[in-house]
Amino acid sequence: METRGPGPPKATRPPPPQKKKEKPPQSINLDGRDLPPSTSRRPGVCGTDEGL
Repeated sequence: METRGPGPPKATRPPPPQKKKEKPPQSINLDGRDLPPSTSRRPGVCGTDEGL
C-alpha cells in the first residue's frame, strides 16, 4: 500500500473544498450587493423589508 503514492494524494483532494470556496464568495456578494441592488431592483420589496 505504501508503494501507491497517487492513492492517498487523490483522497486529500476531495470536491467538498471546491464547493466551500464557492459559498464564501456568494455570501459576500449577497451581503455587499444586498442593499444597493435590492433598492434599485426591488422598489416594492424595500417597503416590505422595512415593515419586517
